[in-house]
Amino acid sequence: MHYSNGEDTTCRLCTRVHESHDHLFFMCRYSLQVWKYIQAKAQTRWPNLTWNSLVEWTSRRCQDTKSTNNKIRALIFAATVYYIWQERNKRIFQQLSQPASTVGEAIYQVLRDQIMCSNGISLADGTREIWNIPRPARPIRVIGQDR
Repeated sequence: MHYSNGEDTTCRLCTRVHESHDHLFFMCRYSLQVWKYIQAKAQTRWPNLTWNSLVEWTSRRCQDTKSTNNKIRALIFAATVYYIWQERNKRIFQQLSQPASTVGEAIYQVLRDQIMCSNGISLADGTREIWNIPRPARPIRVIGQDR
């Protein structure tokens, strides 16, 4: 976020406060609604930290890439920050805006699609339920059929 002299630095999402990383991604009323939406849908919690602290916390927490939940948490963080940034840019450059719930649902759906398409990850039944992912169909075995 770089501004030229005289350029408006007001947050484009809430139009109330000077825009900074901390404000835009984690303290803005709009961003908080997006985070609450995706946290509720994904049944997860994020600590209320500054930008730098949360990036560090997420990096440490998600280092264990063998854990499916850590992979999903890393995806949630990256996608939510990306979609908030995209919403900001749409408001600036295209004069378009969406409700926080619409952005939250878009994040949920793109993450669900990503999780469904991930090869080689094992999903617990609870995770499948959270992300509305059906269990893989078992092959039908016909009696008397050669193996």
